[in-house]
Amino acid sequence: MRPSDDTFIPNQLLAKTVGLVGAKRAATFVVRGGEDSTYVLELLNFLPRGVGKDAGRARRVADALRRFIIPCLVDGQDRAIEVPEKALAGSRTYVLVFLAREGTEVRGVAAMEVECRSAMDAERRLLSVQQAMGEDRVL
Repeated sequence: MRPSDDTFIPNQLLAKTVGLVGAKRAATFVVRGGEDSTYVLELLNFLPRGVGKDAGRARRVADALRRFIIPCLVDGQDRAIEVPEKALAGSRTYVLVFLAREGTEVRGVAAMEVECRSAMDAERRLLSVQQAMGEDRVL
């Protein structure tokens, strides 16, 4: 970790994991301390780049924050969360949420949308993210 560069972990997270899990969409956020013991999430990257209008992207990011990221931050857990309204014949859509930490402090968050055959497949992909980031997860 480069102490003066708090975008390092989220950028590395996106580069290492999106291809690994076959994500269709992904977003990474930097977590910064705010006023009065609050935290601020700053969107760092969104994939695919250049797809869709800014308003649509902002709506998808806000939805991901509300439905997937904030609940994981509240309880401090990585999760594979099913998105039932996006289910296709023979596959399901999941959002994998991974919290990147420095020590015990969450420094970044990634949310990746993936197509999986089952909940077990989604959990396996989340585990592969955790293993790939293992050496960087707790610094």
